[in-house]
This record gives sequence, C-alpha cells and structure tokens, in this order.
Amino acid sequence: MTGAAAPPTLTLEWRPERAELAEALRALMRLRRGRRTAALLVGGLGVAAGVWALGQPVLSWLPVVAVTAALVLLPVHRLAARLAWRRDPRQHVRHTARVAPGSGVTLTIGDVSSTFRWSAFTGVLETEHLYLLTLPRGRRTSVLPLPRRAAEPDDARALRAVLTAELGEPVRVR
Repeated sequence: MTGAAAPPTLTLEWRPERAELAEALRALMRLRRGRRTAALLVGGLGVAAGVWALGQPVLSWLPVVAVTAALVLLPVHRLAARLAWRRDPRQHVRHTARVAPGSGVTLTIGDVSSTFRWSAFTGVLETEHLYLLTLPRGRRTSVLPLPRRAAEPDDARALRAVLTAELGEPVRVR
C-alpha cells in the first residue's frame, strides 16, 4: 500500500506594508488587553486608596487617573508600526516564507534566514489580511506574520489547511 503524497512546500513572497504591521500589533494588543486592564484597575484602585488614606479629595485626582487610563487603554498600534517601519530597514526588503507541512516555516528576510519548527509555535491567529503564528517569549507573545496576499488563491487554501493541521483552527481576531 502506498502512502499519500506529502503536501507540497508552499512558498510565499511579499514586501511588508506598514498597515499589515499595524494590524499585527493591534492583534497582539488585543491578546494582552485583559492583563493590562486588570493591572490598570488594580493600580487605579491603589492610587485612589492612597489618596483617600492621605485625606485628599478623590475628585481632585480624577483627571490624573482619567488621563493615565486613556494613555494605557488607547490603541497605540499605528504609532508603534510607524516607528518600527522607520527604524527597521528589514521592513522594506522582500520576505520569503517556505511553509513545509510536517517540518515548519523558514523565513528569509534579505540575506538572513530563520527556521522555526511547528513545535515552536503556540497557535495561529487570523486577521483580515494576515495569519499570525504565535511564538512565546517569556511573559510576552510575539508573532510571525504571513500575509494572505502573498499566496495565490489555490495556495491560500492550502496554507490555511496546513496551518490548521499543524497548529489547530486559526483564532479569528478582529
């Protein structure tokens, strides 16, 4: 009995766009939002309790707390993407990803190449324009973005099938 042929390695090529970088950062921020909101709430309660214990009127501190909350909660992904876009020349060169079923992903940026086994990823997120392969980094999460536009229509279906088989069904992030 002959085994089924292994799915072919998919090759994706693209030049990054700043909007895609912002989309990836926005998705990461949404992943972290729960932890950040809890920390903000605990910090705000601590400040309010300290102000109350000192006998200061809480309402005089309300603008400070409100501005701090706004700065922490406002999405800054566009600004972060703009800064990364300007500072990192690798964002402007051609990227190539070879997605090998059963093996992993090899990403080439310019003349630098990195290979990631499937076991290195903890999952896959799906946005409107990207697949984001999640990589744990201590207490933080980073992602390896694969733009959907980099794949031909037939390859796009095959890419989703490989990602689903290797990492599970992509989690949709809006």
